[in-house]
Amino acid sequence: MLIAKGDIGTIKRKQILNGYKASRFNIFSEGKEGQLILFNTYTKKLVQFPSHANGSVRDVLKNPDAAEQESDLFGFLFEREFFVSNSSDEFRRADMVHQETIPQEGTLSLIILPNEDCNFRCTYCYESFSKNFMKESVQNGINNYIRKNIKKYARLHVEWFGGEPLTAVPIVERLSKEMVRICHENKVQYAATMTTNGL
Repeated sequence: MLIAKGDIGTIKRKQILNGYKASRFNIFSEGKEGQLILFNTYTKKLVQFPSHANGSVRDVLKNPDAAEQESDLFGFLFEREFFVSNSSDEFRRADMVHQETIPQEGTLSLIILPNEDCNFRCTYCYESFSKNFMKESVQNGINNYIRKNIKKYARLHVEWFGGEPLTAVPIVERLSKEMVRICHENKVQYAATMTTNGL
């Protein structure tokens, strides 16, 4: 694909330097013949460049000074949304799109590992267990996620897993108490199961 000259219209040099940034959803790949492939996972836009343009493309995307010197290339990439406004919150925008795809009814299913350790050492087990209990910040993050998303669902199902979840009963109890409360407040059914060796 040839690099066409981009028409950046009324975009001024100062705007190029200060007003835009490369999208965090840009990813690079290499073609079979060494060509550079640029893909944006949010817009699904894909552009292929000859191998000799590799350095210029990467420089323009990461270096405002290079964008100023390569204004045609900047315009080409800008028109195809590989640049976004500095004020653009791409994570929030992507999250909003994701939330719209989630059905308003159904089950929110979570697999939670309160502890990575196990109190058995079965000879056939291939796991190398670490003795890490779930941090309180992670526990709070789980509850915050449920609180934020639960209104979209009719049910919450939690599968307790490990390691051995019964070695972390206080964590299971703390999380369960809050999840039950959240479900009750939002009139959502709650169910939980556990994979355990029973000891």
